[in-house]
Parts: sequence; C-alpha cells; structure tokens
Amino acid sequence: MGEGSGTSVAPALSLTAITKRYTEAPVLFPTSLEVQTGEFVTILGPSGCGKSTLLRIITGIIEPTGGTVRLDGTDVTHLPPERRDMAIVFQSYALFPHMSVGDNIRFGLKMKRIPRAEADRRFDHVVGICGLTPLLRRMPRHLSGGQQQRVALARALVMQPTLLLLDEPLSNLDAKLRDSLREDLLELHRETRSTSLYVTHDQTEAMSMSDRIILLNEGRVVETGTPRDLYLDPKMRFTAEFLGQTNIVPVTAEGRSAGTPWGQAIALRAPAHGPSQVSLRAEALRISPDTSGPATVTELQFLGADVLYSVDCGGHAFRVRRDSDAPLIDRGTRVDISAMGDATPLQDTPGEAA
Repeated sequence: MGEGSGTSVAPALSLTAITKRYTEAPVLFPTSLEVQTGEFVTILGPSGCGKSTLLRIITGIIEPTGGTVRLDGTDVTHLPPERRDMAIVFQSYALFPHMSVGDNIRFGLKMKRIPRAEADRRFDHVVGICGLTPLLRRMPRHLSGGQQQRVALARALVMQPTLLLLDEPLSNLDAKLRDSLREDLLELHRETRSTSLYVTHDQTEAMSMSDRIILLNEGRVVETGTPRDLYLDPKMRFTAEFLGQTNIVPVTAEGRSAGTPWGQAIALRAPAHGPSQVSLRAEALRISPDTSGPATVTELQFLGADVLYSVDCGGHAFRVRRDSDAPLIDRGTRVDISAMGDATPLQDTPGEAA
C-alpha cells in the first residue's frame, strides 16, 4: 500500500487464471502469478511443463484460451507483442548479423523513435554497464558466445522495459562461462533495477539467481517461494525431488511428531496423522559407526568437498552427505543414523494452481 495514500501499486506483471488448450488437450491449467516491480523471478520446470507456452502468452506471440495478462495494471491480453512494454533475450541471442554491435543496441531506440539525446543517454549507460565499449564496431560473427549474450542483454535493457524476459539465455554456453555470466546478469539486474522474469529448466540457475521461484510441472504451478524455502521446506513431493538431492522418508505421524524408519522421533512443521512422507536432505542426515546401529553403508562416492553415502535402513535406501575430511566409513559398516532439524509433511499433488 502507498504510505498514507490508500492505494496499492500494481505488480509489474500479473497473470490471472491463464489457460491454454490445443484442440482438446490442455497445455496450461488455470495459472495465476505475479511479478513485483524490481523482482528477479524464475519460472522453473522440466522440459514440456508449459514454460515456453506461458512465455509466449506473456509476450503476446500466442493468445491464451482463457485468463488475463496485465502489465503495470493494464490489460494487455490481446495486444500484439510490439505494443507490450517488455523486452526479451532469447536462447539464440537473435542479433542482426549485418549490423555492428552498436547498431544492434540502437535498433530498438530508432524503431521507437526515442529522441536523440535520450537515446544517447540510454545507449551510453547500457554499453558501460555491459562492458561493451571496445566492441561497438564489431560484427556479431566476430564475438564469442559470452560477448553476444551481453549484446543481446544490452539491446533489451536499453529499451527500459516494464518487464525483461530471459528465455534460457545461458543454455548454449559452456559451464564455466555460464557461472561467470550468472554473476554478470545479477549485477546488471541490481544496477538497472529491472523487473526480470527468467525461464529455465536449470535448477542451479534458478536457485542461485532468483528472488522467487515459480515451479511449474505438467501445466500447473506446483509451488512458489524463495530458493531457500523451496529447498529447505518444500510442501510438495515434486518440489523436494526436483530441487537438488533429497530423501523421501516414510514416517508415521501423530500431530506435530513423526517416527522415522530408524526409530527417531522428529518434529513436524505442520500436523499430520498416520502414514506420511517428509523430505530430508542428504546433508540433514548424520551417520556414525555403531555395531548395533539400525542401518548399513552400501556405497560411498568421493565428490571432493564431501562424500555421498548410500545407506540401507530396514529396506529403505537413504543418501547421506558428510564432509570429506571426516574419517571414511567403509561399505558394510553398521551405522547409527539420525536427522537434524524438523520437516514438513509432503503432498503428492498440488491443489488449484497458485
């Protein structure tokens, strides 16, 4: 709410009950979400989950079967892409090959007929923060993948859009360059204070960059939250399994307490009754050699900073992560096992998409 004004500020992007069908097959079930001004939000999900369809609806490339798209409070559901105040950075960069770097960046400003003084100010600003000054006269074919990526970003940022869309922009780069450009993207986001919607299937990108993650699967929003909350306190089984490695542990719940297969009682963040499941991350489990322990080490993998153990407990397989400087526990060793912290009972299927 505006202080003392009694009025609220509209989100930069608001989707209300968006659906999409091709013939009789639903691609998107009723989907509602918001991106607040200045946020960096990621839509994350596996291939075929509906991310690309949702992105095309937001940009206006395709129309939804139902629902409303609002940009800064204005209904743009049926407006063509060129009349929506947004810019997009594609996976393929889509630079004009016959134009220099400078001309690529200025192209949108000319099309929008931005006054020369203002165009020059914007151009100089984005060229500076994107580190492109030495490259302005080069042609795209003479640039590396990372340099082309920065040109594509500059071309989008110079338009100062209400919403910046990023469609898997790092997927064509090698792993080391992706790590470097993730940092560059976040720095650009902070410096420009842009409102950004990032679309990816890469959970590392989503976890390391986002203010919030919107997790999509089979055309539905499964869960929304900060990276930390979704990782440490997932409500849905899909969330727990999709983000990182975890153990889906069967428990017997009674109110705020649950019994584990190894006989430990753990606290629950939400009440449950009867058979249930919780997510316990590999780093949340502890093991120690104990000849009368309830579990047995069946495998171990040295991963550098840590060691990943596979442990059998009463016919259930669990993964446990320990620091690599701790003494190794050999295969076949009987161990005691315990969980650190509390957990949330998991749901298998989401309710109405949030």
